[in-house]
Amino acid sequence: MDFLSSMSRTGGKVLAVADDPVVRGVLRTGLEEDGWSVAFYSGRHDGVAASVRLGADCLILDMGMLGRSAVDVVRSVRRDFPALAILVLAGDPQVDDVFEVIRSGADDFIRKPVNGPEHISLAMRRLSMYRACILDSLKLRLERERIREQERPQQERLRFFRFASHEIKSPLVAVCSSLRAVQELSVQEVGPRARGLVERSVHRCEQMLTMLNEMLAISVDRSDVRDYYDETDLAQLVRETLSSVAPVMEEKGHMLCADVPGDPLLFWCSRQGMEKVVENLLSNAVRYTPAGGRIEVQLGVRQGHVFLRVEDTGIGIPAEEKERVFEEFYRARNARKVVSFGSGLGLALVRKVVREHGGWIDLVSEEGKGSTFTVWLPIRRLPVEPGA
Repeated sequence: MDFLSSMSRTGGKVLAVADDPVVRGVLRTGLEEDGWSVAFYSGRHDGVAASVRLGADCLILDMGMLGRSAVDVVRSVRRDFPALAILVLAGDPQVDDVFEVIRSGADDFIRKPVNGPEHISLAMRRLSMYRACILDSLKLRLERERIREQERPQQERLRFFRFASHEIKSPLVAVCSSLRAVQELSVQEVGPRARGLVERSVHRCEQMLTMLNEMLAISVDRSDVRDYYDETDLAQLVRETLSSVAPVMEEKGHMLCADVPGDPLLFWCSRQGMEKVVENLLSNAVRYTPAGGRIEVQLGVRQGHVFLRVEDTGIGIPAEEKERVFEEFYRARNARKVVSFGSGLGLALVRKVVREHGGWIDLVSEEGKGSTFTVWLPIRRLPVEPGA
């Protein structure tokens, strides 16, 4: 029996605990006309739960038969069958202690004598509507629990990222600092071969630190960063990021076409998160665009949204892999050939930050011809200061 949907309609299986022939006749007449099938039980009260287990959508209890034991029956049945509809037939509510039965888990009661089949039919329809609401709430609760169970491995992985990144980062920073100190010594003090090894080690340490920072950033929950939103000049942020990658672009002979507003473009956001978005998109364009290629950057406002477009003439993304490049730790096959080292977290982090700000990313790419990433962010009103 699907107990989550059984009472969302009129009709079903009713188990009636009653031995009075008149009560049985009224119940059968009033219920069967509405499509209910009725089975009667007149045995010991401790066997009611076992009969319900054989199949029932509703339980009707005649307190004239059960008396005080109705409380124990209802409590037992409600514990084992939380979605079951329970209707009580009672004489004098105070004499039969019907309110104690309701507190034990019954849904409703009807005073006897029942005024004909129409009375019981109307009561069951009302009870069906009530239980449908109860079951909808139960479905929502179960769905929330299911979602929490699905998210638990993700949360555990994020906690591991955070712990491992913090634990590894400190000694790695110390090693990198020591290597940089050696790097500053003269060639005579270190020797050309050792100096080359030190420079390569510093480069690898910096790559590892970048990966650890990405792991830390992607392990931050939205609730951790929402209180750190501030007014940020996105135009200045993009210009600063362009300046930071300019030396590499010059070295590779890239042609840059930038359309960035000269005036401030103020946006309420996590500045650290937006820095990650811009840095990752620009650094990927530079990294995967061959020497002599072209990179275009455009920042602006359109239809109530801030947009950032980064277009390159790089290696592009294979068609069958475009849906996966935003997954954590995933790198396209042609990207792995061009650059062997990489965490595969950059674009996953970009998507995470953009979604946290209520936006989305459009991707247009063709292998061997380049890629265009466009970030769209809805413009939000700045919070009003108290007393303003």
